[in-house]
Amino acid sequence: MKHKKVIGIFGSSFDPIHIGHLRLVEKVQQVMNFDEIRMVLTGRPPHKSNSTISIEDRWHMLCLACKPIDYLVPESFEKDRTEVSYSIDTIGYLRERNIAASFCWIMGSDAYYGLPSWHRWKELFDLCNFVFVDRPTKEELIDDQMNEFCRKKMVRRIDTQINGQVLNLKLPMIDISSSEIRRIIKGQGRYLEFLPQTVADYISSHRLYG
Repeated sequence: MKHKKVIGIFGSSFDPIHIGHLRLVEKVQQVMNFDEIRMVLTGRPPHKSNSTISIEDRWHMLCLACKPIDYLVPESFEKDRTEVSYSIDTIGYLRERNIAASFCWIMGSDAYYGLPSWHRWKELFDLCNFVFVDRPTKEELIDDQMNEFCRKKMVRRIDTQINGQVLNLKLPMIDISSSEIRRIIKGQGRYLEFLPQTVADYISSHRLYG
């Protein structure tokens, strides 16, 4: 049987991209062995406020971070849109251009349990599978509707021939966020350990987040 291409999707504002993002996709890749992972730069996400830097700067940093990692592919679909970015549109776009591929959305547990706030979130399960990695999540933030809807979709191993499956991976995570890094940079603290060197150099040379 011909190998079916399996594509992972990892979306973020990458403001900036940091080693926490890269370690997460690295650990997931070690388990899932995707043919590639599309790193989707969110354009105008409905859940987040505008960045203090340009989307082009965020895009350049994403490309720099992905360049040395052969399975990471920067994805500009949302960046190039003028409308608010919805994940349902992104997965539709990717499926149209990769008809024979199977897709798997990668996210932390905080984003996964927040899915009921996403536009047409239940339809996403008809179009792809989900892999979510445990992060510290307050129990009260877990939606009852979400639990009921997804409970029967949980699997121990994803079958790439079908959609709508959910795999929970318990992997080591780096406890750092883009917002924390921005605060450190603004306060002129030490931040190099949290960023790929090329990204740190870009931030310094363009005087971002100061």
